[in-house]
Amino acid sequence: MIPLDELKEKARIMTKDALRHYPSFPKEFEPDIALGTFFDGNLRIFELYVAKQRPQDAIILTRATLDAMTGDGKVEVFPENWVNEQQAGQ
Repeated sequence: MIPLDELKEKARIMTKDALRHYPSFPKEFEPDIALGTFFDGNLRIFELYVAKQRPQDAIILTRATLDAMTGDGKVEVFPENWVNEQQAGQ
C-alpha cells in the first residue's frame, strides 16, 4: 500500500494540473479552504473545500480519488461552486 503522504502529494499535483483549466477561486474563499481526507476501502479521497459553520454547508471545490494500491487516480472539479457565468466567458 502506498503511504498516505505520497498519495496526498500526488493528489495535490493532479488537482493543481486540473485547476489550470478554470478561473481562480474567489479571494474570499482563501481563509476557509481546507483539505478533507476520506478512506473507502483501497481508495483515498482528498476533497478541497470551503469550510462553513455547519459541515453540510461546505462548498466542495475538487475531489481527487486515488487507489492506495496502484496510485492511479482521477480528479473531479466542481466549477459550478465558484465560477459564475461572467468568469466562465473570460
